[in-house]
Amino acid sequence: MQPFRKPLVVELYKVHIMRVLVFLPVFIYSLLSWHGPKGTNDNSKFEFSKAIFKIKGTIKKIGGDFVIVPDDSKTEKFVPSYLPEEYKKNGLEVTFDGELGKADKSGTPLNIHKIWVAYEIKEKYKLVHKNYDLN
Repeated sequence: MQPFRKPLVVELYKVHIMRVLVFLPVFIYSLLSWHGPKGTNDNSKFEFSKAIFKIKGTIKKIGGDFVIVPDDSKTEKFVPSYLPEEYKKNGLEVTFDGELGKADKSGTPLNIHKIWVAYEIKEKYKLVHKNYDLN
């Protein structure tokens, strides 16, 4: 008489469970420690205090830098800590959410959370993305 042997399926199931138990904590740790792609929202040099929502404005290139001039104020300008390369177009009309910092001579620092354009603008400028969520 042969000794009792566990089916192969049970043995494979145990191996699979062990792999999950070993690799799951590593995967979770890597997700929690990831800070996003490099170059996005480097706002460590600013102190932000006021949240703003659905502000319409126009991107302007001033002296090599891109700023956002809000539609309701032609004298004020927001200096974004990060602006997607695709949206660095002089005259591009955008809407955005974010946080404002303390104003200085170069403008008001802006930490953009979300930025988007109307569909017609996307087609006009041949943009790939209609919006960016930078949180």
